[in-house]
Amino acid sequence: MKNLTVSEHFQFEAIGDGVYAAFAKSTGKAVSNAGVIDLGDRVVIFDSFLAPTAALDLAKASEAATGKPVRFVVNSHHHLDHVEGNAALKAKFGVSIIGPKAEAAVPALLKLGNDKDYLIRLYARAALKVISPSTATRFENST
Repeated sequence: MKNLTVSEHFQFEAIGDGVYAAFAKSTGKAVSNAGVIDLGDRVVIFDSFLAPTAALDLAKASEAATGKPVRFVVNSHHHLDHVEGNAALKAKFGVSIIGPKAEAAVPALLKLGNDKDYLIRLYARAALKVISPSTATRFENST
């Protein structure tokens, strides 16, 4: 696999058709790994790292690889090394944040939800399916 971009925080590689992995470097501030999925008409980042600078680097890497800006961030859970980049991505790109419903009351997610400008869609342990492709803002459980 070829490293597609240079970041002090992670190594960015294509791992499948439209699927990319960002592997944290031990010397960077990403701390955890992340992913990018190109859905054709929109791009999703999976987990946003510990540092906002790493999250912004990830968005740049994503756009360089896909030619599209990121529209959504999906968080696997509330640990800071997975969500701390959310606010920077929301502020810069206006992304929607998606996370587990069971963690809706967790402070790391609530700090984004207290501002009316933030759109957070929270769903429990189910695959997400876009049901409004024209606006790409509405999701439902697809169980």
